[in-house]
Amino acid sequence: MSLINHEELKGQIVLGELTSLDDIAAEFKNILKEVIQTASQEELSTYLGYDKHPKIREFKLSKWL
Repeated sequence: MSLINHEELKGQIVLGELTSLDDIAAEFKNILKEVIQTASQEELSTYLGYDKHPKIREFKLSKWL
């Protein structure tokens, strides 16, 4: 399973959006940050049994019940 779309990455390089190793490293750093943040949120939600921030509709509905 690949988290990175290789064709999209190649396209960014061809278009000049990623021009140096620093640009590529920064892009991978952002991807890693998102993965760690998502995994941490899911782990916390699983441990607590509920999401960190309830959806507005759910909050309003439970408030009136």
